[in-house]
Parts: sequence; structure tokens; C-alpha cells
Amino acid sequence: MSVQFGTNISVAKKRVKFYNRESSAVTIYEGMPVCYIFDTTANILGYDKGAGGDPKSQSTPDTTAEGYQNEGKFLIVETVNDDNHLWFAGVTTGAKNGKSVAATSYEWIEIYEPNGAIVPVRVDVYTTVGVTILALEHDSQALTQPLSTSEGRPVAIAEEDGTYSSGTPGLVLARLCPNEFIYQDSNGTALSAVGSDGGTSDVVVNRINLTTAQTAGKFTALDIRATIESTASSQSGGCGYGLALYAQADINGVLSGSQNAGVAFWTNINAGGDLTTQYFGLEVGIYEGGADLSGCGFIAPLCLRMQIDGTSGPTAKRQYQMYLRSEGGGSDPDGLFAAYTLNSIGMTAKTSAAVSHIIPIEIEHGSGTGTYYIMVSNAA
Repeated sequence: MSVQFGTNISVAKKRVKFYNRESSAVTIYEGMPVCYIFDTTANILGYDKGAGGDPKSQSTPDTTAEGYQNEGKFLIVETVNDDNHLWFAGVTTGAKNGKSVAATSYEWIEIYEPNGAIVPVRVDVYTTVGVTILALEHDSQALTQPLSTSEGRPVAIAEEDGTYSSGTPGLVLARLCPNEFIYQDSNGTALSAVGSDGGTSDVVVNRINLTTAQTAGKFTALDIRATIESTASSQSGGCGYGLALYAQADINGVLSGSQNAGVAFWTNINAGGDLTTQYFGLEVGIYEGGADLSGCGFIAPLCLRMQIDGTSGPTAKRQYQMYLRSEGGGSDPDGLFAAYTLNSIGMTAKTSAAVSHIIPIEIEHGSGTGTYYIMVSNAA
């Protein structure tokens, strides 16, 4: 079993080449993140594999065209830029700390590979041991926060407290573990799940398929939790969203299927016996634990949003905020919905047989703001 702690273990090292493609010289720092040049055509063996033949007779022996297994793709590394985050190679050791490398030149360096070992890394952010996530950043020689503005890929977890900042980066211990985070983005460009020749089969990229035979407790296939810790003063400008999960499907092109859903949640109940309790396909809730809501505009467990910007909308009276459907082969529902209590739907009390029930609807913005009512007649 390989030791996974320390800075002198062979499993955490690999000799590679460092290549600076910028217009100025660069200084190599200990713990500096580097990435493979995945799109390079330069090679370091002095032999163009695409051309073949005698190396002395090759016209371009220092380049290998795309498609000919250029060794530069896995032997040459560079500083982090705006499109190589997916090809994180590791961080530099202290072997050449402080060495200056001229522009467009090569230098042999030593790196720690991201294999779960705890090694020194260069950071420009405050860190807490065992808590702080560290990520790549465009044109930076230090790890930082996973910033959305730079598609920062998380690659490590800090294993030491540190008080470094963007102006004064320094070294802390960290565990290089990029595979613990999901990152499928190439500088804002979507990775393709289907080859350039297209495809007609069902495609699944990430799959979780679990089962359990437990007789008590809860079973959860995926648990996502996001906690915003703040005070009124620190969040006076507004955080925007506190999202545990954000899902968006962009439909580009014309689809001919009968059901085209951007994001779908489906609960399939295959009970082996009689159902004896309540079942919900999807449950959404808000639980407020005593905060002062006097300054809150409104609060609701579900918000439906729609915007139609096409040159012409669907057939008249076919644009809905919600569409209800009963699947074929099953029994039709007994009603539109069921409520736990009258108060659950804000219904006013019935005072006589001649008075209709009403459900108040508050219009918050735009023309016609105020209270409107859904009227439910008592007439037989």
C-alpha cells in the first residue's frame, strides 16, 4: 500500500516538461498548478509521427499534426489559462522554486500528480484545514476559490490553515483530489455527449443506480445541501440565489417528440403489495424557523416562470403556467388537488349555503396588482 502523506513519495511525482507560451518570462514557484497542453502540435522528441520516414529528412520534425498521438499532449505542461482546466496535471515541487524561464522556452520541472496525496500548494485565499476547497483560476500561478467567472475547477482540499491573499500568495498543505468534484466544462463550452456524426440512441452521461434492502431508516441516492451563512449586514447587497441544485436544459433546434421536457422528475411506484401510506412524486417545501419576515416581500414553496419570445406563440389559448396530464391506462384523478386543511389554500370560511367559497390570488407586479379570487360555486 502506497503512503499517501508527505512530500518525498514517488507516487506523487512525475517528471514532465514545462512550456511557457506567453510573450514574457515566467517564474516557477513551488506548489504552482500546471495543466497539460491538450491542443499542442509541438513535440519534444524531434520526430513528426505524421510524416514518418527518416527523421533527418522531415521538414517539420518538431511538430506533430492532430490525430497522430503527439507525445506533447501528455509530456508538456503549461501555466493555467482559460481553456485547459480539464487537463490539470498537478503542482510543482520545490525543485526549481524561483527559477525564471524565458518566453517560448522549455524547462524540465517536477510535479506532484493529483492522486490524493497531501502536498504543498500555492494559494491566494484564506484556508481552513479540512474545509476549504481550492480551484484553478485563469492565468494564475496559485489555487483559489472555485470562481464561476473563470470556470474555476476544484482540484484540492486545504489541509492547513492559512491567511494568504491574492496580493501575497503562499504555501499550505492540501490534498490534490480533482476527482472528488464534478467538473464537465471547457471554458464555458459544453462537452459533447454524442460524436460529431450525431446519434439516435438514448444517451446518459452521469448515472446513479442504487438499491437497498433496509427495513428502517431513510434511503437517499443523492444528497445535495447548500448552506448560506450570513448576517443582515454582510448580505445587505443581496446574495442572489441560494441554490442547492440548479438545473437548466437549453433546447436548440426543432424537436418533434410528443413530450419535450427541459428538466423532468419522475417517481415510479412499483409496490409489491398494497399501498398503506401517502406517496408524492415530488415534494417541495419551505421551513422557516422563527426569522423576522416582516421585511420579506413574499414567500412561497414553488414559483413557476415562463417567457415566450417566439415570432408567434402556440395556438390561441395554449400557453399555460401549468399543464396537468393523466397517463393512459390508469384511472383518472378524483379532483384538481387535495388540501390538508382549509387554511392550506387560504380559503375563506363558508358562512351560508348561498355564499361561494373563494381562493384569494395576489398579483404582485405589473398592471392589475392587488387581490383577485378564484370563485367556487356552491350551486349543485
